[in-house]
Amino acid sequence: MSHTTSYLGTPMQSIPPEILSRIFVECLSGICFPPPAKSEAPLLLGCVCSHWRRVALWTGVSLGERSTRDGLEKDAISAQQWRIRAGPTSGLSFNLNYHGCGDDDHWTNLMNAIIPLHQVWRRIQCLLPLPLAKQILSVIPNAPMLEYLNIANRNIYDQEDIDLRTIPRLQKLVRKMDQPVVQFGASGSQSLREIIIHKVCSTLNLDVCWFLVTQCPNLEVFQAYCYSCDPFTFHHAEVHRHPRLAYLHLEGLYGNPGPFFDKFEAQGLKFMSLKYYGPLIEREHGWRHLTSFLNRSKCKLTHLCLYIPRMSQSDIINCFHATPGLKSLCVDKYPLMTNATIATLKSGEDNLFPELESLCFHDCLRCSPKALEDMIVSRCAINTRKLRKVILYGCEFARYEQLSDAPMIVQCIEGGLQLDNEPSDSYKRQYRTEDPLSVGWTE
Repeated sequence: MSHTTSYLGTPMQSIPPEILSRIFVECLSGICFPPPAKSEAPLLLGCVCSHWRRVALWTGVSLGERSTRDGLEKDAISAQQWRIRAGPTSGLSFNLNYHGCGDDDHWTNLMNAIIPLHQVWRRIQCLLPLPLAKQILSVIPNAPMLEYLNIANRNIYDQEDIDLRTIPRLQKLVRKMDQPVVQFGASGSQSLREIIIHKVCSTLNLDVCWFLVTQCPNLEVFQAYCYSCDPFTFHHAEVHRHPRLAYLHLEGLYGNPGPFFDKFEAQGLKFMSLKYYGPLIEREHGWRHLTSFLNRSKCKLTHLCLYIPRMSQSDIINCFHATPGLKSLCVDKYPLMTNATIATLKSGEDNLFPELESLCFHDCLRCSPKALEDMIVSRCAINTRKLRKVILYGCEFARYEQLSDAPMIVQCIEGGLQLDNEPSDSYKRQYRTEDPLSVGWTE
């Protein structure tokens, strides 16, 4: 057998480029797009062999760290060289992060190096001045290999359409531009797996969210922030049963998401973060939409984060009973956790949340220290020892600060429990690190 034949039959050669590229990305320092430097991964790995070199080039490149006119010129040259080395048919990925530096000529050189390559774009992530963002979007309909699009511009309050009918391979869409308009074909998008609409979209409403979710039958991740006052209007629509959705993060500032969930089911849901900041209304009692949604979906939820002022104590208790498989629970200010609510979390006859590993309470505790202590101790017992972490944010009250000194709690800590009482302003930073999406839910 020849040396060439033997080499081609090695296990490393049989790994698909997509998987090997992902392995290369894991060598990076917390970023998805590498710099164009031979001294760093993944280009450094390209020194091993020609096959690894091709995959390293296929991984992508990050441009824009040099925010000067000379930097723009050097980035244009880097993009051209990257294309030459990758070959005529290799998919290319670019991260373009610029802050308005340079003059028109320098921008033109950079765009002339990247725009003509649109037919082999695989992943595009960019933060650009509006005219450049429009240039990128103008050729998106002619980018048949595009799988990932993450685009934002410096003038976020400007509308730009994306026509998914001409991007049949797009799997992830991230928008940070106001009025996100997405056009679908008659059969929706079969390829999209993730949609993330950032907080800047002040006109995003629940109807648009409904449209995006229902048009993507293979969607696994949906994250949106609805700051519009517009109510949900699809009250007469049939209940939509989504077969693939696993991660849902929905925030509503004014529009009530309750009717949205009344028309929606997601049997595969595992992670859910639901926040509704609408004001409390007198004589309105309860918010039963979430429990109804969970009971109808029969999903095996493992992570739940809530901020819903309108939920009554019975609502939250019923919600707990509808999510028996939870491993992580976070309550962000509302609903308030009283003695009765905390008591339902005790490991006892109901055996609620037998797999619970993490509890997070952010400025929502209205229970006695004894009730909280009894609940924690019950979940740290030898026969039910699953609870590993309890974090109290914004509970800077003396009665809770002394909790860690209670003898039974001391035993729990010695047994491996992490118990922290943190200031309220550290909540968002810490919670982001525990969000599965921030550590690569599907990436």
